[in-house]
Amino acid sequence: MTTVSVYSYTHSVRYVADNILKSLKDILLFSGLDPQKFVQDKESNLRALTAWMESQHLRSVKLQIIDPRTDTMVFRWDLEISYGWTGGDGSFWTDTTQLRYAITKAGLVPSQCRYSLLLTVAPGAP
Repeated sequence: MTTVSVYSYTHSVRYVADNILKSLKDILLFSGLDPQKFVQDKESNLRALTAWMESQHLRSVKLQIIDPRTDTMVFRWDLEISYGWTGGDGSFWTDTTQLRYAITKAGLVPSQCRYSLLLTVAPGAP
């Protein structure tokens, strides 16, 4: 039975990590930015998310959008990570309608903006 729960947890972590990255890519697209670099870095980002979620050290994921002309942050999207589910697989879902609404409300960002992914981990993270 331990093997099943370990597999289930590992599978859930990978599923949630994949969906976090997909949601962030959607944010970039809906904001009018080119997600090419984000897509190129997907495997590296996925390994980091998965490792730190498996060890439960990942605390937050932030996507910062910065205007290079002024070097100021235009917008930041924050995802806080919680490990409090009980029984069964963990879950993660994104309502793309709500996401589009939030982006519309925030407004499109200038196309020359750059972005960075920031991961916050707890002390002792592997």
